[in-house]
Amino acid sequence: MLRRLIFFRDNDFWSAKEFWGKTDFFNDGGSYKGAIFQRCGGVARNHAEALGRLGCDSTLLTAVGNDDLADYLRTKSTVFDISHANIARGISSATYMSVNINGNIVHGFSSIEESIASITPEYILKKESLIAETDYIVIDGNLSENSIKGVMDLAEAHRKKGRLKKSFFNLKNFKCRKLCTKITVK
Repeated sequence: MLRRLIFFRDNDFWSAKEFWGKTDFFNDGGSYKGAIFQRCGGVARNHAEALGRLGCDSTLLTAVGNDDLADYLRTKSTVFDISHANIARGISSATYMSVNINGNIVHGFSSIEESIASITPEYILKKESLIAETDYIVIDGNLSENSIKGVMDLAEAHRKKGRLKKSFFNLKNFKCRKLCTKITVK
């Protein structure tokens, strides 16, 4: 059976909170009626779930906080294996919140950096036996360069299939945040 191994990154999110409400907000510090929804998400998590629903043996390697958001994620992760998640004490699980008006995102707020930073080369090295057993590896590109390199080194050592090549590290300014040094919002 094909086994998938997927790493979390995340400007995408474990817990997405969406607000749906009226369209005439004012910058007055007021409260507005609306509806709030909580869902699990994130590109890697969504891929792990989709593959699990298709019958693939999917494993998601990620980092979560020791909090209610991580508990919620675990209860919603029934078609893929999340048991190898790094539970990082003292941080919150990655979260993204969007404000939607008529189905369009008007504002988005994320709190993901600590979770991403917890997916370290050391954590990845501890999962070498999983990597050795897997048929295919999917890596989210927002992990640190050292973490991505750690996965790629293990994948190469165990002759695993993948799409990301060593030339990735020769691409300077690959990530948008490196390209965008200053953004002015008016």
